[in-house]
Amino acid sequence: MRHLTIHIPEGKFQFILELLRKFNFVKIDIGANDEAVITDEQRALVDDEIRKIKENPNYLLNWNDVKNTFKFD
Repeated sequence: MRHLTIHIPEGKFQFILELLRKFNFVKIDIGANDEAVITDEQRALVDDEIRKIKENPNYLLNWNDVKNTFKFD
């Protein structure tokens, strides 16, 4: 068996995936090996949150306090 790795533009992924599923001899393995890609804007948001936590540890909420706000039936 031979393996092939292809890089597909985000907007075409679903189309290519559906096309490949039409072929019975193609095994599709969407693995966890894909690297997560975040935008510069997302990275800036995360960096900003980390900065806020370092400057003020009380910025974070206590899990027990948050957990008690959930209503379980």
